[in-house]
Amino acid sequence: MHFLRDPDDTRLAWEKLFDMNWKTIRAELLSVSSNIARHRDAIQNQANQSQETDSEEHHTEPVSQSDPLMEEDFRLRRLAVCRWLRPIDSAADQARLSKIRSEYPGTGRWLLDNDTFKSWLDLRYARIPPLLWLTGLPGAGKTILTSLIVEEVQKLTPKPQALFFYCKQSPPEHNTFLVLARSLILQLLNQDKSLILYLYQKYCDSNEAVLSSIPLAQEMLSFLLSSCKNGYIIIDGLDECEREERKVITQWFKHLVESLPENAPDRLRCLFVSQDDRIGIKDLDGFAKINIKAQDNKQDVLSYSRVHADELRRKFGFSEEESRRIAVAVADSVQGIFLLAKLIWINLNSQITIADVEEQVSEFPPETNQVYERIMDRIIHQAPRQMRAGAMQLLGWLVCAKRPLKWHEIQCLKSINLGEQMVDFARQKFSVSGKDLCGSLVELREDGTLELIHVSVKRFLIGNARYIDIVAKELELACLCIDYLNLPAFESQPTTERVLNGDYGFLDYAALNWTRHLEAGILQIDGHEKTVRELSESLETFIRRHWNESTLSVPISRGTKKMLKCFEGRDFYDQLAQSVASWKRQLKLSKEIKSEEVAQDLSDYVLSVRKVLENIVTSSSDPSIQNTIEDKYGNMIFKCTRLTCRYFVIGFCTEKERDEHLEKHLRVFRCAGEGCRGSIIGFASRSERDKHMLHFHPEETCHDREDSTDEGVERSLQSDAVTGEATIALEEAPTPQLKSEPPSESESESESNSNLVLGLGRDVGHRSHSRTVGKEREFECPHCPRIYYKKFNFTSHLQSHTDKRPFYHQCTKSFLRQGDLVGHKRRHEGE
Repeated sequence: MHFLRDPDDTRLAWEKLFDMNWKTIRAELLSVSSNIARHRDAIQNQANQSQETDSEEHHTEPVSQSDPLMEEDFRLRRLAVCRWLRPIDSAADQARLSKIRSEYPGTGRWLLDNDTFKSWLDLRYARIPPLLWLTGLPGAGKTILTSLIVEEVQKLTPKPQALFFYCKQSPPEHNTFLVLARSLILQLLNQDKSLILYLYQKYCDSNEAVLSSIPLAQEMLSFLLSSCKNGYIIIDGLDECEREERKVITQWFKHLVESLPENAPDRLRCLFVSQDDRIGIKDLDGFAKINIKAQDNKQDVLSYSRVHADELRRKFGFSEEESRRIAVAVADSVQGIFLLAKLIWINLNSQITIADVEEQVSEFPPETNQVYERIMDRIIHQAPRQMRAGAMQLLGWLVCAKRPLKWHEIQCLKSINLGEQMVDFARQKFSVSGKDLCGSLVELREDGTLELIHVSVKRFLIGNARYIDIVAKELELACLCIDYLNLPAFESQPTTERVLNGDYGFLDYAALNWTRHLEAGILQIDGHEKTVRELSESLETFIRRHWNESTLSVPISRGTKKMLKCFEGRDFYDQLAQSVASWKRQLKLSKEIKSEEVAQDLSDYVLSVRKVLENIVTSSSDPSIQNTIEDKYGNMIFKCTRLTCRYFVIGFCTEKERDEHLEKHLRVFRCAGEGCRGSIIGFASRSERDKHMLHFHPEETCHDREDSTDEGVERSLQSDAVTGEATIALEEAPTPQLKSEPPSESESESESNSNLVLGLGRDVGHRSHSRTVGKEREFECPHCPRIYYKKFNFTSHLQSHTDKRPFYHQCTKSFLRQGDLVGHKRRHEGE
């Protein structure tokens, strides 16, 4: 009767799910029917006690045998679906936030007494609009309140389906509709096992290692929610999404809820949490709204302040009355902004004398930006010179980084010694933590990334050029990435010694992001001519060292031409344009790119470094070596070989996990037959899969499936509106595989020849071809009119005037650049 009363769309969804689950249900019913028949026969034949006992054993046996098998089947299918969805672990965010809240009991209880919120939460209020917007100023504690709402929804009876997601500005994969949808889909599966066959069928039909189609994700989520009788969808941090993604998220869920049938208008309820900004007002117009005011949070901020005032009392020996007075003063001054209170208490507890505390307490900053100003002023005016320089350098990197930087990447970046042309970990890395340098502006996450404490810090620093010149910092990072890739370490094949020295700790970031920093910096070069000049000569060296000999031309977009306009008159312009266009193409397309279209050897070199690194990890049991590797490369050593898969950067802890992931890229065509091994391991091509279906499942219809074709790629690209870290895009192009070879005699000779060229460079420099103009030193080429301002670029240029070709191949042909050798090898491999 309940089924018949349900709305048409819900009933249709249930019917479809029932049809998909019928095979499993039918098998269970046949087992039960068989047991009943045996039991009936035993009674009719007046079986003796032993026969009856046998019958009972037969009756219970299938249950004891079938349950574990069914559970194992569900586990394997769920594992496959989970790998395909690659969701964000919102439960981990929820657990972390709940833990923070538990330290301050009673936080957020005011919201539970709010009439608008109670109306949204309670299903008895059927006439209340099911769309709610919780808004407030930055730092007002919206995310903490969201975690409280999630808990309250999970406590409801009867138990609803509670779906939640925490959007984050960084990393980029935390703020798109696609990843939100994938995460909610898995949450639905975790709450209803009967959805597994529907999802598994979609997984088999998709032929994608990771779900990257927005239309398919929308179709799946819409269908699953149509069978949901009572669901709450809670999305926090909407303002941290890019504009287009934000629009897609709000419009899609708004349409979903507003399209509910009249006889079940409250079956789904949505809550959006964001700042009360212009975009929010436009996108969420008409929603019921709760605006967090200072008075709402005042008691919670006071409770928070009392805890920290007690810490201050124990540190400095204040009286209880004095600590209470300070707690009240802080709570009154921050106007309900938790972030401001947090910064004030960090500042107070970092003081070293009572006089310092009294000075800080005498006047609290009224807003977070003023707190940031105080912290920055302390860094600039009170910190020792080297600490100040390190802090400003680090903050600039964090603000301009194209993805969250790991601490080991920061240490490698800091250790680059361009004068000595090496990575000098021992002498140049930071000897103090990021927290010691930047104070309360940064936090070290559990995954090893160092991030700004709040998105408002980044906005503050970007808006204050007196602290950080964003264009100058972008150009600096572009130069650092390119100069790093020009180091001698990248002129020859990677070695164990160089790996252990940490030479390749910044390679992943530099190789994947040099174009992005270049683009961000050179579009606004006024006032930075000197840096652009140095960048130009570094690019010349970069092209010379990493250019592939037999590169086919690829189309150059208008955007790329505009970006590179300042280099238009340079000799290397055409090759630079090809390099940028080719690299962007590799970072976007999911079809395999011909080796002739790859303008540089960077992807090959990254893979060759990883091969050496993995060999060290798997072959050595020496704890000191393992510690060295973790210190300089992190603990996620085993990474995907596909250039644009997010796991190309993130990686895995074990080789087994990585190889299982790669199988999903390589064997993407899966059998849809229930219980078939081909549904788990897949097939390398469509023809193999179809042949398997014909021979082993002739009764099944071999559905047309969408694979990684150009059409699928274009759809995926059109769906992805976020300008983010290219490596975090999902399911994209495979990286050309490098055939690693042991060092040959010719390679050893090439190292010797390279040293001779370097010696020549030093001699020429001393023979009065080096001159100083103002504070800058110039290096004039004795063979041509070229002048250089960086000695290492000048030295590299001198190689072009020699008849030495330090890179050899087995056919005896020699080359000036290693990139030319790599391209030449490909010709032999294609013969």
